Amino acid sequence: KVFSNPASLDRRGVLTLGPYHSHKCLRCPANMCKAKILGEYLAERAREDVEFQHVLYVGDGANDFCPAGTLTAADVAFPRKGYPMHRLIQESQEKQPGAFQAAVVPWESAVEVARYLQELLRRKC
Repeated sequence: KVFSNPASLDRRGVLTLGPYHSHKCLRCPANMCKAKILGEYLAERAREDVEFQHVLYVGDGANDFCPAGTLTAADVAFPRKGYPMHRLIQESQEKQPGAFQAAVVPWESAVEVARYLQELLRRKC
């Protein structure tokens, strides 16, 4: 499922973007809080009797830190090395050890993420 700002062409053929939703999160841009989206999605799936053992969140931007901060100890955050999400997680871990609950697996290439996922699946079998 893809979550994105709504887009449309105006009368002049110019692409315009609207906000995804309104929210009160002070860490996120006004148009979208990814933590709110993730929480709503997980709640929607729970109402459909779908429960997830793990949430695996891959990101790189500062706006990916907010949803990553809502992950539990059963989950995994994949921040791209050297990008804002990675830096913010490191700062959070230094300031408040243990406050960031998810396992953190920094990556430079999607191959690293794929290897981790393959290993996770191998352990489950």
